[in-house]
Amino acid sequence: MITLFKCNLYFMEPAQTIFFISLLLIILIGITILVIRKNRYLSKKVVEINLDQTINSSSRDGYLYLDQNLTILNYNCYVLKYFRLTEEELNKRCLSDLFDEFNTTDFHLIVEFVATQQQEYEFDLFIQAKASWYNLKLITVKNNGFILYLYENTLEKIEVIMSETERDVLADFSKRTISFYEIFAKAMDRFQDLFKGSFLSVYLLNDTNDELYFFSSGYYPPIATVPKPIKNDFLGFQYLITNEVLIEENNIYFNYLSELFTLNDFSVIFSSPFKSDLNNKGVFFLHTIQEKNELQNIKLLNSKLQLFVKKIFDYYAIFREIEKLSIVSENAIKAFATLNLNGEITWNNQAFNQLFNLTKEELFLKHIQSLFNEQHLKGEDLDMINSGLIDFNQVDEKVEYRISSEHVKYLHLVTKKIFTGDHIQLLIEIDDLTESTLFEKQKKELINETQAFERNQFSMELHDGLAQQLVALNLYLIQLEPAIDEVNKDRYTICKQLVSESLQQTRMLCYTVSPPELDDGLIIAIKALYERLNRLKGITFNVIEDPLLKHIKLDTIDNYNVFRIIQEFSNNSIKHANCSNITCKLKVNLNNKTLIIELIDNGIGFDFEQVKYGFGIQNMKKRANLMNAKISITSKVGSGSKLKLYLGL
Repeated sequence: MITLFKCNLYFMEPAQTIFFISLLLIILIGITILVIRKNRYLSKKVVEINLDQTINSSSRDGYLYLDQNLTILNYNCYVLKYFRLTEEELNKRCLSDLFDEFNTTDFHLIVEFVATQQQEYEFDLFIQAKASWYNLKLITVKNNGFILYLYENTLEKIEVIMSETERDVLADFSKRTISFYEIFAKAMDRFQDLFKGSFLSVYLLNDTNDELYFFSSGYYPPIATVPKPIKNDFLGFQYLITNEVLIEENNIYFNYLSELFTLNDFSVIFSSPFKSDLNNKGVFFLHTIQEKNELQNIKLLNSKLQLFVKKIFDYYAIFREIEKLSIVSENAIKAFATLNLNGEITWNNQAFNQLFNLTKEELFLKHIQSLFNEQHLKGEDLDMINSGLIDFNQVDEKVEYRISSEHVKYLHLVTKKIFTGDHIQLLIEIDDLTESTLFEKQKKELINETQAFERNQFSMELHDGLAQQLVALNLYLIQLEPAIDEVNKDRYTICKQLVSESLQQTRMLCYTVSPPELDDGLIIAIKALYERLNRLKGITFNVIEDPLLKHIKLDTIDNYNVFRIIQEFSNNSIKHANCSNITCKLKVNLNNKTLIIELIDNGIGFDFEQVKYGFGIQNMKKRANLMNAKISITSKVGSGSKLKLYLGL
């Protein structure tokens, strides 16, 4: 065809040849343009798809789609909301021209890093024109452009600074070497650093309301933050604060002060006059060069500051009282500490440091639950202590404090509230009873060993002495029976019956004093007891054993006293409870290394208050005390009875 076309051109006139060549070129150019447009369209679609996927995978609310020169190509509605701009102010603008903070060396270095390293970069940026903090994340896309994700985090920044400043204030107060006014000025500086282009002024009366102090932060040229007494109160703040006059819009003070500072191109936001429980009074106000429609975050800071200033005064009152407490108890033998309402340690003496082997710095603002938790206390002790330390209830308890699996302390812990109102603190008093408790424990163990030895000896003497003599006497009586005449036969029968009963009682006494089953272990002895009692008609006896007991040695348990407590409870239930079921549950708590024995009957129950001093109950409590065990007995008329025995393993 090309050959034919060439031939046709050969026979055409020159004008026709030019026309056809031009037409051919136009067609080729059109086809080329269509191909280029299609490729661009497809490329744009791919970029948009990738952009949408990238944006959808991000958790940020706002985004800006930028080309390699940082010109804004696309954005969403959240950007308009966060920057408080219109579409006309944002369309096709270069990011560097939008705010001064996007035209700094630091920002351009971030852009260069993201472009060259192909890594995302997240950072916080304060934009002075909006008096706002933003969290930004810059990433690259395939066409050498960028996506800038953003959201406003001014409130988050304020909360973080408040938290950090509060901790610093507490730390400074605890040192007791820094004056209140220095601590106050330092705290104000921390807040001032949040907002460039603004400065904070505070006027504060002393305790006796006869001297006015002035603080200032952030003003340029700088004004010292060390408080200075004001001799010439030309603004009338002493009168204003003393009489707690509100500075509200359109009143005399507001108009006068606003006019005064507006002359210097400042907008002014006043706080309400504040008053502490220590009779300190004050007022503060924020001066800013922001436009009036950009003051919402400054007002937010102002409202937060009012609460925070009150809190500083509260801490001041607390630490003045703690100072008095410290003078008395810093070198005391007992351990003392104070807690705030959050359960954090605000002060402690040296004995408290030594008890927990921690320094004052390590303990300061440490939550009390890090010292008293399930790792250190048994379940029932932990519940009682938490009731006092967390709920601020009165506690007076002796507890076993487990430092490690092999190291245990015995503590007497007493808590009580100190101070009042917003200054409430909890005073903890801890007496280390470890030495005396271990001595008592060793003494009880020696007593138990001696008693066990004496019981065994007594049982042997009964069995080998009196019991054998009664057996022999019974044999003699049997041999004499044929020689007994009718006149003495009744007397003989009575004698024989008395000897038989005495022999039976002696054998029972031998068993009671030293049950032979205990030689094979406590669990076997309990099962043997209940197996024997099951012969009684009308009552079922059950033993429920924790499978973990098979893997645990009970060498440290006083088997005899435990057995006698179970025996006592069971006998009382048989005699008085009118029950049909008695159950003995044996459970193991590996965390607290405790054996829990629970005895339950389904009888008629009793009024505990009426019989709590009865011989049986007191006897069981004495036996538990001899073992250093905890015992609880509960009953309610019509609901049966329950006994719980806690034994350390």
